[in-house]
Amino acid sequence: MVGIDIDAKLVARATSKLNMHKDKTVESSPEHKEEEAALTFPNNVTFRHGNILDDTIECQTACYDVIVW
Repeated sequence: MVGIDIDAKLVARATSKLNMHKDKTVESSPEHKEEEAALTFPNNVTFRHGNILDDTIECQTACYDVIVW
């Protein structure tokens, strides 16, 4: 899942919170296989700064299946 927001400060806050979840996940379950961990929260979530309505955003090469407004 990719989260996109036009506000860079909100993206930074969301990324920071996500990294806190990642740190807790590693501490609590180091025995998880890397392949399995990559497919589950919080490892399957990223945040990007951008305007989804802007034609110049690099998402034109990467498509999205669903956009939640």
